Amino acid sequence: SARTELPGITPERTYQIVAGAEVAMRAMKAFKIKELEICPWALREGVLLERIDRMEAKPRSSGLDLAGLGEA
Repeated sequence: SARTELPGITPERTYQIVAGAEVAMRAMKAFKIKELEICPWALREGVLLERIDRMEAKPRSSGLDLAGLGEA
């Protein structure tokens, strides 16, 4: 079928395309969404990338407690 020719879709997963499209279309209709960008990545990658973004946004420390240095 034409689905097996789609880039990025393994032959084992081509049967899921129709079901995924149906879920996406029904959700769009229910929430009155006219346009939707579907990410080719899975949820786990999204969670990982979000976590990395949060880690990069936090100030980093050396882990050393320098308080009290120089006191006699």
